[in-house]
Formats: sequence, C-alpha cells, structure tokens
Amino acid sequence: MASTQHVERCLEGIERGVGNLERTADDGVRTSTQQLVQSILDLHGLGLERVLDIVQHAPAAGPALLDELGRDPLVGQLLLLHSLHPLPLAARVRQALDAVRQVLEGKQADVELVSVVDGVVRLRLLGGPEQKAAVERAVLDAAPDLTHLEIEGASEHVVGFVPVRGLKRPAPLGEERART
Repeated sequence: MASTQHVERCLEGIERGVGNLERTADDGVRTSTQQLVQSILDLHGLGLERVLDIVQHAPAAGPALLDELGRDPLVGQLLLLHSLHPLPLAARVRQALDAVRQVLEGKQADVELVSVVDGVVRLRLLGGPEQKAAVERAVLDAAPDLTHLEIEGASEHVVGFVPVRGLKRPAPLGEERART
C-alpha cells in the first residue's frame, strides 16, 4: 500500500507538471500533452471501473479475486503496466498457450512450454510459420513484460507437401520403375 507521504509527493509532481505545461509557449505541445494525459486518465478510469465491477460481482475474496482481476483483459493490462499483475509470468504464458492450442489443434499443430527463466520464455512448436505467428501474438499479448521469446521447432514447409517425384505416374505392372 502506498504511504500518505508517497501519495502527496505524486500529487505535488502532477501539480508541477501541470504548471510547467501551462507555461509552455508552444500551443501544439500543450494540446498534444493534454490529449495524452486525458487518454491515460480515461484508460485508468475504465480500468478502475472494471475493478469495481469485478469486486461487486465476485463471490470470491482474496487470492481468487486477485486472480480474476488479473484475468480481466483491461485490468490485467493496467496491472502489468504498473508491475502489479497477480499472476506470475509463467502462469500467464501457460494460459495463453492453453487458449491458442484450440486454434492449433484445428491445424494439426501443438505448442509446449519448455522453460521460463529470468523473463526468457522458451517454447517448442509443432507446426509451420503460420502457427508460429499465432503463438507469438498470444504469448506477447498475455506477457508483454517478458524479456525474450524463443520458439523452436517451427517448420518452414507446408504440411502435406507432396514431392514432384511423387506425382509421376507409376510404371505399368510388370515393368520396373526407373529410380530418380
């Protein structure tokens, strides 16, 4: 929990920043900065609104409630932004992989978590480059705070590729086929 003194220092910093902004001679900079700050406030307001909604409707308390807040797309992103997410990196990666597996199964592909060490996530993918992009997106959306993502095993060939020699007509019965 933040101390009263820390909150006061933050509020003083905001006051100084607003004062400096108001004294800026460049109207374009002032307008752009005001729009940026308003967008940040709007995002945080939406996040707090979601927190209140989740708390109001949640039958659970304590760790289960924190888990639910972390799973919410908006609140989870705000918690990540402030390094407050209740779920560890490995848990968020596992959740992302569980979700993307549904897509991969339809394409006869799969992915497994090899390791998560010091923010480096290593995955093994059984599939092609199309599946690699889906896995990357899912993991990066769930864990933008990872330091490095390695995906091994993504083959570059098309599944079901038939070599040209497999398209040749078979030799008539009784004749030996020439080997190519």
